[in-house]
Amino acid sequence: MLDGGRWRLSEQSPRNFVMIVVYRGYQCPLCKAHLTGLNEHIDTLESLGIETFVVSAESKEQVEKARSEWGLTKLSMGYGLDPTMGHKWGLYISERFKEGKGESEAELFFEPGLFLIRGDDQTLYYTSIQNMPFGRPDWNEFIRLMGHIVGTDYPARGHVKLFK
Repeated sequence: MLDGGRWRLSEQSPRNFVMIVVYRGYQCPLCKAHLTGLNEHIDTLESLGIETFVVSAESKEQVEKARSEWGLTKLSMGYGLDPTMGHKWGLYISERFKEGKGESEAELFFEPGLFLIRGDDQTLYYTSIQNMPFGRPDWNEFIRLMGHIVGTDYPARGHVKLFK
């Protein structure tokens, strides 16, 4: 974590959910827009009982640069997400382009992902995983729906297993 220590899901105790947001890296203008929007809505998410953690595979220096230059003062941020762990989460891994603008990208990086984990039993409640830098959830819509979910104790979906 940028603020020291290691972040572990098992040590989190949110009122409702833990939200993990994985972003591509400092070189990504879509990440900047998405995380800036998240930073603006963090107080609302906290009021809904949602603790947020943002992470990338980048170095500490790159994540510090993103926090500073993008004004991400309210986000809890981590760095150095291991490729093996990201793969276990189902994240897509890309390699940098070899020419042009892409040369500022890290050699390997994760495409965006968002994981919402219920706080009481740590079940995966919602996930959004992209293999491209676009198509991420809109924060206004996400927060509106989270207000409904928290207010009605809406159950997790997609848990039925057809094959055992």
